[in-house]
Amino acid sequence: MLFELLRLMGYDATVFISPHEALDATERRSFDAIVCDYHMPVMNGREFYQQVAARRPELARRMVFLTGDMSDDGTLEFLESNANQHLFKPFQMVELQNVLNHCLAHDFGRVIANAA
Repeated sequence: MLFELLRLMGYDATVFISPHEALDATERRSFDAIVCDYHMPVMNGREFYQQVAARRPELARRMVFLTGDMSDDGTLEFLESNANQHLFKPFQMVELQNVLNHCLAHDFGRVIANAA
């Protein structure tokens, strides 16, 4: 569904189910932003962010995190301490557009979506 929303908004989106595949893609291809579910199999959003930051620090600053878990103190602590944009599920299409506009400075671009 996230892929379809991004496409409807005019983004050239690529979706990865595996965080490892998404990380590999960031080294082989150019992306303007990453939309990442915080709770993924194998690694969480914090771990994924740390991996991206080690490989592509400029891209790590343009990550948007999605989560439906507002009760986990670790998740909330990370999102509040991190300067990146985040959305709590469920969210509206306009909210997603607003955070992507902020990340991309209103330019349309190539977006990687990594969702469980």
